[in-house]
Amino acid sequence: MLWAWAVYLVLGTDDLPLWTRPAIWTFAILVSPVVMGVLSGLATKWGVLSKIYRQMSFHPVHVIPTSWDYAFSKPEPKFLIVKLADGSIFGGLWGTKSFASDEPAERDIYIEKIYKIDKDTGVWTGTDRSLLLKGEHIRSIEFIPFPEGE
Repeated sequence: MLWAWAVYLVLGTDDLPLWTRPAIWTFAILVSPVVMGVLSGLATKWGVLSKIYRQMSFHPVHVIPTSWDYAFSKPEPKFLIVKLADGSIFGGLWGTKSFASDEPAERDIYIEKIYKIDKDTGVWTGTDRSLLLKGEHIRSIEFIPFPEGE
């Protein structure tokens, strides 16, 4: 327990104000775990520990098990160019309504907006359709950062 020393100090002292014991216990049992959890989550999100480990030449196992999970774990919107096993290509908008399965046996994705890509000009034309696509039909997915301010 991170705060055992403070609890020990409080229990061993009789001349502290009456509110001190409940305050220390509340902090040690309720507040501290929440703060440590939030800090741990932010450190993982920002890759702080990974950077420190790399500088120390450590190569720990990544917390995200597959590249599929990693690619779709980022919450920011992006455009996709999806190449299917049959050779066809289309564009898509990966946004807040999109979803990727994290089940290894069922690698399917739901893309919230589909775009037709002209083979000659490369121009994207939006459709009013979305798509549920099974992973076995996907050859590759290219991720294009969403333009700032849109």
